[in-house]
Amino acid sequence: MASEFHFDKSDKAALLRQVASSLSHDLRTPLRHSGQFLELYEKDMLAGKSVSAASHLEVVKESIAETFDMVTAIVGYTRLGMTLNAPVQLDLAEIAKAARERVQLENYLLKSDLQFEGDRKLFGHPQLLGDLFFELIQNAAQFAPAGQDVKISISGKQSDDQLVLLISDNGQGVPIGYEELVFDLFQKVDSDRPSKGAGIGLSTARRIAEIHGGSLRIVPKEDCPDTEGLTLELILPLRPSIAG
Repeated sequence: MASEFHFDKSDKAALLRQVASSLSHDLRTPLRHSGQFLELYEKDMLAGKSVSAASHLEVVKESIAETFDMVTAIVGYTRLGMTLNAPVQLDLAEIAKAARERVQLENYLLKSDLQFEGDRKLFGHPQLLGDLFFELIQNAAQFAPAGQDVKISISGKQSDDQLVLLISDNGQGVPIGYEELVFDLFQKVDSDRPSKGAGIGLSTARRIAEIHGGSLRIVPKEDCPDTEGLTLELILPLRPSIAG
């Protein structure tokens, strides 16, 4: 029988505000581009400039596709954790390994090294936690140094009724001042670097952690000077709360 993870009214209100902000701001750009280039297309067609008209139409198509991807991403994001089966005992090392294999299927040239040390067992939802690690590993792969293998190290330590995990990679990290912004929907720190997806990977990962009653944050560089790239702290309860 399906149960629900802890999902109270304040949590729903915060989710609604976040999604409303994205709808009112982030969707305007591709929609505005569609309108502007559609006008240019019409003018060029009337003037008999078929070549430039065709190029404008391609921009319109790309903007429509971007809008569709963003709407699809928002819908999926809002549905996270709405109805789930009761949590089961999991080995996060196995969850992370399976997530890495998913990432490699989508990036067939990717070579990666994943190391998991320390405590790793808790109760949770396997599909959601699999998606969480998929997003984190995908993010590491996306920002790995050109021509180098992706290196990811995970260390887990049980503290009271929680599991604290430090997840580090050898990527480019996050600029100072962007440690919270990267968790906002559709935020991309490096806009000049080509990337897959709609830009909600870290948002999704944090959302899944929160659904389990946990948290996800970027560890400041001064607190982990020996790591090459990004270090994330993921805290998950050993057994998440169930409502009703």
